[in-house]
Amino acid sequence: MKHTLRRWPLVGGLGMIAAIALLVAACGGDDKGLAVGDSAPDFSLTEASGNSVALDGYDGQDVLLYFHMADG
Repeated sequence: MKHTLRRWPLVGGLGMIAAIALLVAACGGDDKGLAVGDSAPDFSLTEASGNSVALDGYDGQDVLLYFHMADG
C-alpha cells in the first residue's frame, strides 16, 4: 500500500507535464514561416543610438542580423 501512495505524486506530475505539452502543441498556430530562398519581409528596428534602420535600405546586399540583449 505504501508503494501505491508514493506513485500518485509521480503520476500526477507526469499528467501535468502531458497536459502542458498538449496545450503548447495546440496553441502553436499555422504559421509556417519562410521557406529557404524566400525573401524576408521588410521591417525596421531602432538601433542602440536611437536611429531607425529598415531592411529595405540594404536592398541587393547580404545582411546578417545579430540580436544582442543589452544591460538595462
